[in-house]
Amino acid sequence: TMHDLGYETRALSLQSLPGEMRATFRASIEEGWARKPVRILMIAYFIQASFFTWAFYAWQPLFLEMIGQPDAIWIAGIVSAFVALAMIIGNGLVERLARYCTRRTTLLMWAAAVQSVAAILLGLSGSFWVSLVMLLIMMGAAGVSQPVAQAYLHGLIPSEERATIVSFNSMIGSIGSIFGQPALGRISLIRSIAAGYAVGGIFTLLALPVFYQLRRLENEVDPIVGNAGTRSPSAAQGLPNVCSVNTDVAAV
Repeated sequence: TMHDLGYETRALSLQSLPGEMRATFRASIEEGWARKPVRILMIAYFIQASFFTWAFYAWQPLFLEMIGQPDAIWIAGIVSAFVALAMIIGNGLVERLARYCTRRTTLLMWAAAVQSVAAILLGLSGSFWVSLVMLLIMMGAAGVSQPVAQAYLHGLIPSEERATIVSFNSMIGSIGSIFGQPALGRISLIRSIAAGYAVGGIFTLLALPVFYQLRRLENEVDPIVGNAGTRSPSAAQGLPNVCSVNTDVAAV
């Protein structure tokens, strides 16, 4: 019953379902994986999701272990609130940070580097307070990169296939987490959860050369500096092609 701007609904029956599934799969390949910049973004997301899906949950037992109070669940609740706040702050910093760079890939590379270094330091610190600060920096950097990556992806694909490709990209990330979570869980059992963060942080450094390859393509959606309002560094997920307003107009 919900109405989505920019999309047209179609009748769907059991008979047409296999054909719709084939069309969705075909669109995922042709408009997604087969296009080099989209494929590069998906590979970077695969690498990062392999670690960060596990890391999002692993900090809770790690922090409770660090403070020596495994039953103090209220501490996990407070830290969760700070994590959410860090991501909100990261979202809010995107526009400000964009004033100091001209390309979306610049933001993506810096955010990826900060996330990886923070994860490594979290794993090596051994201190609750240092680890907490590193976790908040890591999540804040994620708050910066997510809307920028979404905006880049949205600019590469047709509006009518946008939901399909965004879902396909999410599936690629989920596949990465399928491999990453058992591997990092095994490291946590053999060594420690902190070791999992250090190893995972090192692994996510692989996203940097991938983003660099994306930067070398010099795609038309990469630049973010222009007339006021014509191109933002970020965009809300699922918006149609016309998603901004040009406020730089001559007086009438």
